[in-house]
Amino acid sequence: MATSNVIAVFNGVVPFDVNVAANDLLTDLSVKDFTVSNVSLNALESNTLWTKVTPTLLRYSGGSPTLVSGNTIEIRRKTPNTVVAPVTYATRFSSDAYNQELDRIIRWREEADLNGVGAASAGLAAIPNNDDYSLAWGNDSISPPTRQTLFKHFNSNLSTAFKNKLINGRFQIWQRGMSGAITGSTSASFQDQRIYLADKWTFLQNTNSGTSRSITITREAHTPGQIDVPGSPKYYIRINFTTAGAPTGSFSSRLVQSVEGIHELAGKTVTLSLYARSSIAAKGLGYRIMRNTGTGTADTGTAGVWFIDSTFKRYSVTFTLPSLTGASMGSEGSDVYYIMLYLHSSSSEVPANVNGGIGTVDISDAQLELGSTPTFIEPVPFELDLINCMRYYQQSSPYGSLPTTTTFGGRNLQFLTSGSGQWADTINFPIYMARTPSITINAADGTVGSISRGGTAVTASVANVHNGGFFLFNNSGTSVATIFYGWSATVEYL
Repeated sequence: MATSNVIAVFNGVVPFDVNVAANDLLTDLSVKDFTVSNVSLNALESNTLWTKVTPTLLRYSGGSPTLVSGNTIEIRRKTPNTVVAPVTYATRFSSDAYNQELDRIIRWREEADLNGVGAASAGLAAIPNNDDYSLAWGNDSISPPTRQTLFKHFNSNLSTAFKNKLINGRFQIWQRGMSGAITGSTSASFQDQRIYLADKWTFLQNTNSGTSRSITITREAHTPGQIDVPGSPKYYIRINFTTAGAPTGSFSSRLVQSVEGIHELAGKTVTLSLYARSSIAAKGLGYRIMRNTGTGTADTGTAGVWFIDSTFKRYSVTFTLPSLTGASMGSEGSDVYYIMLYLHSSSSEVPANVNGGIGTVDISDAQLELGSTPTFIEPVPFELDLINCMRYYQQSSPYGSLPTTTTFGGRNLQFLTSGSGQWADTINFPIYMARTPSITINAADGTVGSISRGGTAVTASVANVHNGGFFLFNNSGTSVATIFYGWSATVEYL
């Protein structure tokens, strides 16, 4: 039940009992969740002289130098800040403690609604606030709970969930595999080389002409107990430049993530942060934010360079994204921001040339969040990160390996009747994808675009593709056969 204040007149006889059922006090008799005000003197009495005999009965045993016979007193409920132990981010919050916390918040709200902030009821004059958010408990001997305490404590621990607009910012999801490479090549024309490894991240290398660079990308494990990157992340991404290359004209090597949907962040101030280090001396790490409304890509005016050293440190930049005023929007699901991290580029890509060099660049714990200050990195559980990533990529093979001859893990269909040999299969994705994906199928021997029928790779057709699955069929064959195939479904914005 909600709380009410209790008014009584002291008769001068001790012990003096007051029925406080209307206060709805806590059942714990050791918690003094009440204040006693001497309305006649417009002053607070010390509640140390009062005993909670039962949750509905308070007893005054004497000792106050100010409370005399005939004085009117007012008893208010005041839930202290010590009912639930402090909670820190990323610690487990038991259901019992959670329920107690919610109960405490409800009680605080009731008390604020009844007594206001810095104001008094029943004729008691206003008492100065402790701060802008506080409830007015004056100089009572028990520290007051304040709205500021509530805001900082509860908001920072619960309402900031999913604040990171990047998916797989801690580089813990690698469905396609944990390593890959780009081999440098020489061409007189434009080269576009790319590799997908850490989910939601794309590594792009564009060379206008000349020789592109050879690069390996790997998932690396943080040393257990390291303290350079807080929060005990498990993995980081390593980009290893093994050749210098000789690119000419405009060129870049960059790690990119697309952030789906531009409406939420449009016109807002956001902060991009990450931890990085490099074995290359005075290494520049560029950043650039692009926006695609679905009708074309445009620069947001945000670009720059961090200079990193050989130890993991946090780097951040704050910027305001353009509004949608006057923007021409494309089809549903086609609008994105591109968060680009430049590891090597000409000056035409970012304001300053991002130097090359042979060596490694390591990146960990990337975060894009609302606000002008980089806050603690949000630890997303592996299974939730995987579900988010599967909106953009799914496959039939085991986690961490593409559907190949050695790690197939695909469909196995046994046809037991003879005849035309025609067959069909329907695949339903375990997670709906962000939009209609591109489907790749492969036979057991790795032949792309085929399935294995009785040990032979034959062409199959994909139809009725949507964000929940697809239909696969084959009209050839004249005998009983076992069908094998693997598949992958991809939604890439870049």
